[in-house]
Amino acid sequence: MDFDTYVNKEYANGLFKLMSEYEDKPIFYGGITKNHGVVYMQGRFYGVTRSLLQKMCNSIDNVDFSPYEDVWFGKVVDYVRKDIQNSDKKKDVFFMGMDGSKVWHKIFKDKGVYLHLGRGLSKSEK
Repeated sequence: MDFDTYVNKEYANGLFKLMSEYEDKPIFYGGITKNHGVVYMQGRFYGVTRSLLQKMCNSIDNVDFSPYEDVWFGKVVDYVRKDIQNSDKKKDVFFMGMDGSKVWHKIFKDKGVYLHLGRGLSKSEK
């Protein structure tokens, strides 16, 4: 999770419960994007199950390093996904999308509260 991300606690607890119940499945939660052939994580909030994490740990030597953690993490997930698909065409990583109304990145506005974090703050907001 990025330091400039806010998450609804009940939503996160439900997510953690669901992923722990299905820890034996390769599940990825979060926002993932492919741009110009590069897979990256869109920052914010993401996670994997134990099964997917084990596969990722076994694959990291096969993925080129990137100084950007979102890009590196995305490359590893993409590599593992292709490896799973190559070993069995009927299998894949399960991708769970993010509920944008429960996860806020950089800006949170609600009931008179306005929070804005991140490196892109204007001088008037610092």
